[in-house]
Amino acid sequence: MKIDTDGNEPEVLRGASKILLDVRLRSLVLEMPLAQDKKDYCTRILKSAGFSLDWSDSKNTRNEIWIRHS
Repeated sequence: MKIDTDGNEPEVLRGASKILLDVRLRSLVLEMPLAQDKKDYCTRILKSAGFSLDWSDSKNTRNEIWIRHS
C-alpha cells in the first residue's frame, strides 16, 4: 500500500484502521506529513497496528517503508 495524500495521511490512516490490522497487509509506503504532530500521530497508528519502520531517508524524501513482522 502507498499513501501520499499531501498532509492528509493521519485522516487516511484513521479511516483505514481495519485494513491496517489485517495481517495480510505486510508493508506500506507512507509519505510522512511535514507537521510534527501529524507525523507523530501517523507513527503511533502504524506502531499500534503492528508495523515497524524499516526504511527512511529523511534527507532526500519524506517517504518511509513500514513492515509488519510475523
